[in-house]
Amino acid sequence: DSQHILELLALTNLFIIPLDRNRTWYRYHHLFADLLRTSIRQKTPDRELLLHKRASKWYEEQEILSEAVRHSLAAQDCEHTADLIELNYREFFKRSEFVMLSNFLDGLPEYYYFSRPLLSIARAYTMIGASRTNDVEPYIQSAIQSINTFESEKAEFFFNRLQPEISMLRALAAAQSGLVLQSLELVNQALQNLPEEEVFLHSLAAMTLGLANARSRDPIKAITSLIESLPKSRAARSNSTEFVAMSFLASQFKYQGRLFKAK
Repeated sequence: DSQHILELLALTNLFIIPLDRNRTWYRYHHLFADLLRTSIRQKTPDRELLLHKRASKWYEEQEILSEAVRHSLAAQDCEHTADLIELNYREFFKRSEFVMLSNFLDGLPEYYYFSRPLLSIARAYTMIGASRTNDVEPYIQSAIQSINTFESEKAEFFFNRLQPEISMLRALAAAQSGLVLQSLELVNQALQNLPEEEVFLHSLAAMTLGLANARSRDPIKAITSLIESLPKSRAARSNSTEFVAMSFLASQFKYQGRLFKAK
């Protein structure tokens, strides 16, 4: 009866602290957790890495990505960490967790970028999130260079998969820099080869069109594009693109003097 034991420990304020009202999630009291960590490091130091690996696997199964990556790094399992980031870098971007993603990437050896182009793409997203638009292209070039080292069939697969995403990253960087015509051209280029199932990239494209039109001081086109981007962002569950679209939409309404709409 583990649930009863957990509730009893919580009621008596022993060892654990509930994390939600339903008392589904608990954590150890920080002093007790420190005691356990110290004990493991002193008695069985090799076991600590194994426990981090187990924790990473469990969090991955629960779809708690940040903790899965954090424990994978703590386990010094760079291969699995890189796999997790490659599979989920868009999720971090959609949640506006740019700094977290950047910190996770910092935990990997530099040479991993030579054979894993998606890590460079992930790093480019963090540059977008930090508004460091000049640093986007070097990471795109890094991804392209790593793809060029692949055998022809594998290289073709990655180029076909990443070309629309690369165009979108460039378009967004151009829009952030005020290069409106370049941004619009790149968005249209990306959309030509973008499959319908790429819901996130479609939301990114719609938001970028709105951003570029806002930069061009064309409020009518900007408002239309931004409104159209909102359902796409929600379908992609992308909080970051929805927030940016809402922010620029409010500024466009304010620019027109439609303060009630802006609110």
